[in-house]
Amino acid sequence: MTILTVDTNRQGVSLKDMIADAVFAVISFAESVMDSISAEMNRRATIRQINSLSDAMLNDIGLTRGDVEKLVKA
Repeated sequence: MTILTVDTNRQGVSLKDMIADAVFAVISFAESVMDSISAEMNRRATIRQINSLSDAMLNDIGLTRGDVEKLVKA
């Protein structure tokens, strides 16, 4: 996890620039969180889709139901 730090002792850097840096850090963190959530949602959707296949279809592609979650999360 990233921790936001702002060096208030930087020489020659305006408060406006420090605020801009902090806002950028917060936005970057939010994007990272959203990317993680999106990736997890995609993994769960993939698991649901594969688990909706019949046992025969899974067998045809060389999988068992127990393999699905491990395979998708790998």
